[in-house]
Amino acid sequence: MLDALDGKVVWARDYVETRYRWKSRDPLHVLALRVHRLDEPVVVPFRDEYGGCTSWVDLSGLPDPASVASTPALSDVAFDARYKGAGEVVGGFTPPVVER
Repeated sequence: MLDALDGKVVWARDYVETRYRWKSRDPLHVLALRVHRLDEPVVVPFRDEYGGCTSWVDLSGLPDPASVASTPALSDVAFDARYKGAGEVVGGFTPPVVER
């Protein structure tokens, strides 16, 4: 499955393999995200609590994503193809949640 996912996830195959070996009892999850490019940058001031592990960081105070102008990073056709391809590798995804 790792070979089939190579190029379809943000992590390099070597990193995914290392992570899998390191915590083989904890499953890896695949999450499909539709990424947008912001038309104008949003500056996020650094806070001390962002130091260390940043897997879960409270970003309260940022603008509501629905109010920020953006453009999808991939066309609808390209995104749908990648979404379908990754879904075929992992056995499918639940229907996408569209937030805008």
